[in-house]
Amino acid sequence: LITTDGGSIISAVDQRHTASGISWKFRPTSTTRFVDYPLVLPIEAVAVKANAQVTIKVWARRDSTTIKGSLVIRGGQLNGIPNDVVVTVEPSINTWVLSDALTFTPTEAGVVEVQFWVHDNVGTTNSFWIDDFQAEQA
Repeated sequence: LITTDGGSIISAVDQRHTASGISWKFRPTSTTRFVDYPLVLPIEAVAVKANAQVTIKVWARRDSTTIKGSLVIRGGQLNGIPNDVVVTVEPSINTWVLSDALTFTPTEAGVVEVQFWVHDNVGTTNSFWIDDFQAEQA
């Protein structure tokens, strides 16, 4: 359980993409958790090779159209990633959907942290789930 001002992130079994394990459930509880102040969860550290494209996806689900998610690599972690790389994740309501691919090509080998961000500046009772992270490198 991660609690913070205006929201929580908890391991959940109420909604899962696969039959085993857990998903992560994001629950903004204040309208202060808008696009410029999302709930943030580091979801994976990925070892990458230099000059090889990396593709990252995650399965996602939400219970309202007002709650939004983003798959994010923060810029500056490695050479070749000068700026944030962001893919908006807006699955259908109450349906698990595989996100669009977040792709980047570092110019040095190393490890990057992948984050997931959630915000909802309209409601305070909506939830967003993520599960089954996928990373591939060419």
